[in-house]
Amino acid sequence: MFIKLMVLILVVGSSGVGVLSVRQSRLQAAHETAETRLRIRKLENRTSELKAAIAERATPARVVSALEASKQYTPAVHNRATLSKSFAPISEHATTDGQTPEVWFLDDGTQVLILRGTHEQGRQP
Repeated sequence: MFIKLMVLILVVGSSGVGVLSVRQSRLQAAHETAETRLRIRKLENRTSELKAAIAERATPARVVSALEASKQYTPAVHNRATLSKSFAPISEHATTDGQTPEVWFLDDGTQVLILRGTHEQGRQP
């Protein structure tokens, strides 16, 4: 009877130790997950700060001037558009509502007419 009692105590004790071991493993995994999430959040914040600093320093004018200064840049679009204020060749029927169009001339001579505000006529302020 004494041996059965000792075996029962050993089985219950080892089961308890096993359960506590599994619980400790779960707590350790949860702790590591929380640390990883905190580290990710800090890295994301730092990345956002760096993106903001880059955006602040790399204005379009600075980028263009740096590219022009390097003389190694070739644009991917070879027909660059330039803004023109000449409206002589534009037909009058395109501007029946009285708005002033913008005309862009491509390098190959193609004219592009831009009418602004036509989609906003039905909107109420």
